[in-house]
Amino acid sequence: MQDYNICLCSDENYARYMGVTMASVLKNTDEDENIIFHIIESNISDETKNKLLSLKKIKNCEIKFYRVENNKYYNPAYLRLYIVEIINNVDKILYLDSDIIVNGSLKELFNIDIKDYYALAVRDIYVDIYNEHKELIGIGKDATYFNSGMLMINNDLCRKQNIKENFYTYFLENYNKNREKLKYNDQCLINYVFRDKVKIIDKKWNFLPFRDHNIKSKHPTKDDAVIIHFVEHKPWKAQKDRTYFLDDYWRYYQYTPWFFEEPITAIQTMMQQKLHDYEDIRFRSNYFKCFGVYANSSKFQIVIFGIRITIDAVDYRNISKIAWWIPIKKWREAFKNKFR
Repeated sequence: MQDYNICLCSDENYARYMGVTMASVLKNTDEDENIIFHIIESNISDETKNKLLSLKKIKNCEIKFYRVENNKYYNPAYLRLYIVEIINNVDKILYLDSDIIVNGSLKELFNIDIKDYYALAVRDIYVDIYNEHKELIGIGKDATYFNSGMLMINNDLCRKQNIKENFYTYFLENYNKNREKLKYNDQCLINYVFRDKVKIIDKKWNFLPFRDHNIKSKHPTKDDAVIIHFVEHKPWKAQKDRTYFLDDYWRYYQYTPWFFEEPITAIQTMMQQKLHDYEDIRFRSNYFKCFGVYANSSKFQIVIFGIRITIDAVDYRNISKIAWWIPIKKWREAFKNKFR
């Protein structure tokens, strides 16, 4: 049996999304692989912990919780900096952000040699192009700026090199005096402290699925993207489908207790993502209504005796003038509030 230690960090608000990450790991694990989840958290309730523990129904695993009562970094996003400090009985550990799904086996990743490096990571295609920022944080323009949403951490080497002290020193030196050095939160800090000791690996281990950044490529497959990181467009938000692998995200979401609690909400969000003309469909449903005023950020519709009057691309400067024609004050105020 091969042990795979995996760390995730969250507060109460992000726990359900972390649960999807965990479910995706378990659904892509072989029988001879033992998953040990290490969850560093700041305020996850007992009720939510029980929901996370229920994920063992997918595949038996270990789930350990580590509470950080007084976060010296102030921000819950910095909780991963405690990995070296808190999880001190593990020599090699995979860290994953909670806006990630795993869509394949992690065996190859865990088998990559890491003994001479602090971590394995993937180049950040968004930030690495900004040489001025790399100079500012102290890694130099020729260094590769990596995305810290996936890190295979050599915990043993980090402990021996006292990395936890280096983390906190950089934080103290820059949090109040030069916040630009922490523009991308602890990601900048980790890039600085791990500089020259990170092995950059294939992007399939931290694939950013935003369509606009993959426009010249064919639709990516599982071989192209084993770990999928929704760094920009979050898959749980009701937005137009501009991201690959949304279907995979919702497939894993359905294995979590949050789906069974609110299936209708999840289905409505999926519909909004899939139907680019969702708003038009919603407005067309007003054929069955006799009276009302309906609006969103780009259009509004008045229905009087079943007659629909729809105006697209509303100029915000004219909202008050248009609202003047709405006969009922309650409707008039609700309409104006839509555009504020």
